[in-house]
Amino acid sequence: MKRRAQAPEVVHRLFEDAWEVWETGGPSPRKLDGDAPPDAQSILAMPARQVIACPLWIEGTDPAIVLDAAKLELDVRGLVPRALGLAAGVFRTFPAEDRTLVVAAIFPAEAPPEFPAATRFDASPFLMKLAPDAVTLWREGDDVVAAVCRGNHVVYWETNDLTADAEELRAWLDLIVLRLRGEGIVTAPLRFANCVAGIPTDRLLPSGCEAVEAAGCEPSIADAKFDWRPESVIRADRDRARAAQQRRILTAVAAGYLAVAACIGIYFGVLKIRASLLESEASKLRAQIEAYQPIAGEWTSLLGRTAEPEIFPLEILSRVVSAMPPEGIRLTLFKIDNLDVHLEGEADSFGVANNYAVKVVESDPVVSWTRQTPTTRGSTTHFVIQGRIREP
Repeated sequence: MKRRAQAPEVVHRLFEDAWEVWETGGPSPRKLDGDAPPDAQSILAMPARQVIACPLWIEGTDPAIVLDAAKLELDVRGLVPRALGLAAGVFRTFPAEDRTLVVAAIFPAEAPPEFPAATRFDASPFLMKLAPDAVTLWREGDDVVAAVCRGNHVVYWETNDLTADAEELRAWLDLIVLRLRGEGIVTAPLRFANCVAGIPTDRLLPSGCEAVEAAGCEPSIADAKFDWRPESVIRADRDRARAAQQRRILTAVAAGYLAVAACIGIYFGVLKIRASLLESEASKLRAQIEAYQPIAGEWTSLLGRTAEPEIFPLEILSRVVSAMPPEGIRLTLFKIDNLDVHLEGEADSFGVANNYAVKVVESDPVVSWTRQTPTTRGSTTHFVIQGRIREP
């Protein structure tokens, strides 16, 4: 299977007085005469004026602690706008014995709209091949940029107006070198490379620096760190992620509804089958009942008055007892003589006895009851209920 060719990487940078496009995918960078290829991965070298450089010495070498301390220090110095938060910073760390040099690059919220469109971003000093242990000077539009390298790594930069004369620029460079040496940001002897046309190097040379030939200031992405993105890109990605999440939720809900509908369909199908089976069983039972009805009628006619009342006592007693309240009443006599039933008892009050008598009389379909008015002697109420078993 043929592998798909990798899209070329191009760097857009402001150099001298115009934007340049460089392709970096080959053995060496190549400057393009026109625009970038349509399928190219565009990198924007943010002009140095747009990004604040802040080198910090932080005690310790633990990466997590060092970064937290660096972010806190930037916040204390007021270098990070409150609206952006610490996400606006990109950090590079260089451990040295018991402390760490942190180089923070503070980006704006957005790249200016007139800049070329890109998908990745870094500060322009990090996207250039600069002389090691040197101060390099070049021009970006109306600004003069001075970047300082500690070894091969950029640790600081500043910008000044192109309209400044040579003496002003030299004094400015002397202050930069003096401050960085005083803070221990740079310790090795520094060299000076001048890429600004029209200003003699000997008029700009900082004190204590040796002039060297400029390296050409060609683009390089070897030390690039594409951790910063404009707020608009972050919002667009967040909106796309939210839209994708909503689509996933809607898809899941739709799938859930389909599953529920399928389950309901299966359930009603099962109910229909069970109803058919029950209807079939009911038809069989109706046929059996119709077959037994003549036999039941003949059996009832055979019993007639010959039924002995001795087969009824348990059923009658069960009805009498089930009508009793949980407490406050007791039976003292239960007697069946042929078809006559005699019931006596005592209750704690007239109301309990009377209610019980009413309940017995009205609820028993087997015996035709008559009740006498309860009589009260002291704290006990005596009641008598008499009845006769109904003949078939």
